[in-house]
Amino acid sequence: DWPAALDGKSLRVTGDNDLLLRASQNAKMGKEKNAARLRALGKEGEVIGIDLVDLSAQLSVPEVGKIWFPLEALVKAKSGAALPYHRSEASFMYSGAWKQTEMKQFMERMLAPLVEVVSGSSRDKVRSLVEKELFPAFFFCGGKEVTSGFVDAATASQGKTRSFHVPDPESCPAPLPSASDPSKPHVLVYSPAGQQWAPSTKALRSAVTIAGPEVVADPAALVSWIQTNAWPGIVELQFHNFADFVNAARHGLMVAVRGPRGTGGEVSRLVEKRLREVAKPDQLDPRTDLYTYGKSNSSHFFAVIDGSLDGLTNFGVSPHKLPRVVVFEGRDQWVEEETELTVEQLSSDLEKLPKLWKSKDGPYGTVLWMMRNTELSFYYYHDWCIKLCGPEVGPYVLPALMAGFGLYYSYAFLRLIPALVRALTESDPPKEALEEKKENKKEAEGKKEEKKEK
Repeated sequence: DWPAALDGKSLRVTGDNDLLLRASQNAKMGKEKNAARLRALGKEGEVIGIDLVDLSAQLSVPEVGKIWFPLEALVKAKSGAALPYHRSEASFMYSGAWKQTEMKQFMERMLAPLVEVVSGSSRDKVRSLVEKELFPAFFFCGGKEVTSGFVDAATASQGKTRSFHVPDPESCPAPLPSASDPSKPHVLVYSPAGQQWAPSTKALRSAVTIAGPEVVADPAALVSWIQTNAWPGIVELQFHNFADFVNAARHGLMVAVRGPRGTGGEVSRLVEKRLREVAKPDQLDPRTDLYTYGKSNSSHFFAVIDGSLDGLTNFGVSPHKLPRVVVFEGRDQWVEEETELTVEQLSSDLEKLPKLWKSKDGPYGTVLWMMRNTELSFYYYHDWCIKLCGPEVGPYVLPALMAGFGLYYSYAFLRLIPALVRALTESDPPKEALEEKKENKKEAEGKKEEKKEK
């Protein structure tokens, strides 16, 4: 049953559409091949290749062709038995800060069980298991066994996130809402107080988001839910988690402040107040807040970062103009406006997001930046003209000046056109004419010298 021994054998592709897609995603296979893989559902094929790095197999499937599949989506052709394989056994590439603490935690997670079972412990004891972790943890609360969807989610995040099964719901790191049925399993994404931000370190609280039984029972829905609920609370961003927050499956709202958590005084208290007004968390107990996120990107993850950290100027954040708000809309797009997206009016300013300029990397981003600055400059001088000339005349001053300058430069350019046409169409004089001109010049110089001698 070792993968290398499968070469040349016949295997059958699973008939479960969702399982095949989830397994392909966990194996980091290209989505462009998913259509071909789906055409092979329930069909048999001969193994013609094995990749021991990500533990996948290439099958030759009749009427489909040669295509790669994750091993967990394949079964033995004759018996229909599943292969003795778990995605957690595949190699996992480290991605994170190259510091001793982060690398040590990565090694400990990879050596630990994929899903650690915690029984007979108090709630405080369970919380202590993750209080020093750098990323939120996943908890499967209740039930005798975890679902396949939870295993998939745990596998995909194993390098940075710990996953637990707590059979007794009373031992989970946060109490369930009063409307929940504790007899049915729930899944919690739990962020301890040490990962959160607050204007005072004494005011730090843990944060949690909870999936109910209807989501837990659907493997595909649970995987998607965990991805879009992976950052509960108001997270403190640092170098180790910045990239993961920016690249999350949900848009992220970041506020840059002066100094780390526990500093900033009145400004930091205002930041916390405005963020909680938008996030609207519910208090589960004196130490834990419950955050609920919508299905679309109309709701955001929330985070605060020290505005003096290196690299923030790439996102329009100046350490001399804080606090600043930045909304990340995926891997390579963000929104920041000093006057239109502010902490003071955060709730109302977020409604303007669809109309605000987007920022991007690369040449296209540079063009957008120039266009945005041009617009900002226009409105700045437009408002200045209104203040100077009054509301009746002022609105027409800048457009009139721009029209005048446009006409002047258009006229100057049109005058250059005939000269350019002549320069391009006139041919060079013939060689004989040039030689004759030289002879005439030489003769004129000779006569001039002769006249001097006389």
